[in-house]
Amino acid sequence: MSQKLVLLGGIAAVLCALVVKYYPAPEDWNERAYQALLKGKDAKARRLYKRAMRGGDLLAANNLHVLDFRAAREKTKNSRINRNAVNSQYRVIFDDLSAQDLAVGTYNRALFEFRCAVKQECYKTAKKRFLLADKQGDPLAKAAHALTLSYTQPAGDPDRKVLLRKAADAGNTHAAFTYSTIIYGKNKRQGKKYAEIAAQSGLSHAQNHLAIFFKGDDQKAWLEKAATNPISPRRQAAKLLGYNYLTGANGFQTNFEQSRYWL
Repeated sequence: MSQKLVLLGGIAAVLCALVVKYYPAPEDWNERAYQALLKGKDAKARRLYKRAMRGGDLLAANNLHVLDFRAAREKTKNSRINRNAVNSQYRVIFDDLSAQDLAVGTYNRALFEFRCAVKQECYKTAKKRFLLADKQGDPLAKAAHALTLSYTQPAGDPDRKVLLRKAADAGNTHAAFTYSTIIYGKNKRQGKKYAEIAAQSGLSHAQNHLAIFFKGDDQKAWLEKAATNPISPRRQAAKLLGYNYLTGANGFQTNFEQSRYWL
């Protein structure tokens, strides 16, 4: 009798292991889906997100809708009318997720506010949504709110500086770049510090901005990084390289061949 119990116990343990391996909890499906995305396995990620959705996972629903939105936008990239229809469809979807108190749903809904004709009104509404997402617990919302202040507040607004610095210190590289651009005139050391944080993350506009703090070979190195950035090359950096080689400005030695190359 005892042997049967041991055997049954062993089978039960094996079955539990199978359940964990093949039927993970919804939050595990999210993680597995994310790992699949990192490997470029979008179809597998979609399947896993759908499984999590069936278990009532709102985060999985958000992530799947993001993938669907990107795919829909890609299909309609040559038609403004179709793009607007897609935007309208997904505004409703993310509105619903926001209403269910999903912070990332509110954050994503806020991003749609930038797709409108009257920019000033867009940014006001976006700020309200980002603040709501922050209250709901989204880690990116505070930084996003700080960045929207760039377009609706005067450069000297103290709240803007405080929010941007907090976001930059929390690791948001776009906030670090923006913070650098508004303080470097009064505090060059701090401006350079935050420009370096953003530039080292690979932001081409930050690399271009950081170059102004240097001369000679150091400026050349950052300008070349910005001009040849694989994601977003900066034409402005290439022009400055060409100008420096042409005129010998900023500690460069004149080199007409290099000037022609960059210009």
